[in-house]
Formats: sequence, C-alpha cells, structure tokens
Amino acid sequence: MLLIKHDVRRKRRRRRTDVRARNDNEEEEASSESSTSSSKQEEREKEQQQKKNMAIFQDMLDGRVRGGSKMKEPSLGIGSVLDLAQYRSKWDVPWGGWTVFGGILGWLTSFVLTAAVLVPLFVSQELGLDRSQFDVEQQAQYLLLVQVAETVISLGIIYGCVAKYKDNMFSNPENDWFVVDFSHPLDTGKNGWLVYGISGYLLTFAVVAVTGFAIESSQEVVKVMQDSPIANDPSGTIDAISSASATKVQEVGTIDGVLPLIKSEDPVAVGSLLAVTSVFAPLLEETVFRGFLLASLTKWLPAPGAVVFSSFIFGLAHLAPRDFPELVALGCVLGFSYVRTRNLLVPMFIHSCWNSGVLILVIFAIHLGIAEELGIPGF
Repeated sequence: MLLIKHDVRRKRRRRRTDVRARNDNEEEEASSESSTSSSKQEEREKEQQQKKNMAIFQDMLDGRVRGGSKMKEPSLGIGSVLDLAQYRSKWDVPWGGWTVFGGILGWLTSFVLTAAVLVPLFVSQELGLDRSQFDVEQQAQYLLLVQVAETVISLGIIYGCVAKYKDNMFSNPENDWFVVDFSHPLDTGKNGWLVYGISGYLLTFAVVAVTGFAIESSQEVVKVMQDSPIANDPSGTIDAISSASATKVQEVGTIDGVLPLIKSEDPVAVGSLLAVTSVFAPLLEETVFRGFLLASLTKWLPAPGAVVFSSFIFGLAHLAPRDFPELVALGCVLGFSYVRTRNLLVPMFIHSCWNSGVLILVIFAIHLGIAEELGIPGF
C-alpha cells in the first residue's frame, strides 16, 4: 500500500515538473517571439526614418524644403530671421505657365478697365455724378471706391485662375499657397509673423536708403565726368546719361497723383488715402505679386531669382519711373519675407506699415512746413 502511495506521489511530482517545463518553454518562446517582433518593428522604424531622411535630403537638393520645417527644427529669435538657408526654398505649385500668364494679364486688364471704364461709368450713369465737380473729400472717396473695386475684381480673377486647385489649397494642412496666418505672432518657431514683419519693416528703411544713396552717387559721378575733359567725347554718352539723370526728378512718382489730396489736410481725404494705401493696396498687391506671381515663378527660377523678377514687375506696375528703383528694392524685401515665412500676412504688414508711414510723414512735413527741406517732390 505504501509503495502504491509513493508511486502516485512520484507521478504527480513528475506531472508538475512537466507542466512547469512546458510553461517555461512557452514563456521562452513567447519572449523570443516578442523580442523578434520588437526587433522587426525597430528595423521597420529605422527603414522609415532612413527613407524620410533621404526624402528630406532630396528636397534640399531640389530646393523644395518649405519654410525650413523639413530641413531642421525652426530656430528662435533673431537668428531665425538671419538664417539665409531658409530663403532659398521653393513652392510646389500645380499650375503652369499659361495659368500664370492668364492671371497676370487678367489682373492687368481688369486693373485698367476698372479705373478707366467701369467705375467712371458707374459714378456717372448710376449715381449721376460729375467727377469734374468733385471737391477734395469726394475725390478721395472716389479713389477709395476705385481701389475697392480693383481689389475685389482682381482677387476674383486670381481665384478663378487657381479655382480648380481649391480643395487642395484650403483643406491640405501641408499647403503653403496664399496662407494668411495670425497665430503665434511672437513665436518664430511656430509662426512669428509680427517679429518678421517688424524686422522686415526696419530693414526696408536701410534697403531703400542704400538704393537712394546708390542713385545719388551715380548722378554725382556723372556730374564729375561731365566736368572732366572726357566729357567732350564725341560719342555723347556722358551727356546722355547726365540728361537722363536730370530728367528723373521731373518724372512721375507714386505720390504725385494724391499730393493735392494730402495738401488739403482734410480728415476725410486723409482717412480715405490711409484706407487705400494701408489696407486695400497691400491686400491686392501682395496677393498678386507675392502670393501668385512669386510663388509661381519658383517653378522655373530659384527663389531669389523669382523674388527679383517679381519685384521688377511690381515696380513697373506702379507706373512711377522716378520711384522705380526704390519700388524694386521694396519688392525684394517683401518677396524675401514671404519666401522665409510662407505667410502672406508678413509682406502685407510690411507693405501697410511702409505706405502708411510715408503718407503720415508727408502729412506732417506739409503741416510743419518742412516738405521742401525734406526733398519731398512737388515742393
């Protein structure tokens, strides 16, 4: 009997040992499988990271890194403003050359027709008003009406040119076309539009001043050469240059058309001019020249080249030969600010501050009687 009990106990112990052994084997197998699965997951993640790094590197070679976010983590403070590598990034626009040509031609046509035909007909036929009898306030209000009409029609034309891409334009978070973002005004790591805007505005003074100094210096060189014996050169080249420099002062400038309204110091006239120059003009011009033209040109040109070319068109569009060099310089500041930030709010802010600042300066100069001493044209 004792032998039977002993044999039963022995068999039970053997079964327990076998169960423990099987459990240990299962745990080892599970651990091995988990380790293998974890290793495979790590390998997959490593492969994905390598592919991502290769894509970023290829984007860098192609100049398609947007806003610096793919190239590296955004830097903070003034270092972000001065990070020159970020000013070479392109846009990946889906439209082609005919869309760009049609958009600019449509804008130019509407701009001329609105000011020369549509608004004059509306005022004379629908409102029954005679523009020749307008006082200062009415002239300023008429100018504001023309600017509002041009802005609405021109933006409609640009929208019509890119309307087929609107789903991708407004729903894709990776899109950087026509972005106007008011968030994080002081954080350059996320947006920082106010920091970039103020920096660009201050830079505009230096750029425009250097441009003006270069022009004056060239005129002085021409005068010196004209007084030297070489001025008798039969080719007449120096005389031609001197004549061109002398007539520059007599050419049309951006302020000439509204100078009578500014001189009036009428509150309604000044308010209307501020609305035109500080609100509607920046909204329209930055959308057309930076948001549409500049971004489109990066399809064929490096970003800096697109900035210069669009700035040249921007200067020509103002029909102000006297101010053309300064307008091109201003356009370059506006263009590079847009390339760096991918936020149209930044060049709009700079443009608005510059226009309103010039207008306010002229108003105060006239009021204080120092306009002639400051060299303001028309005095």
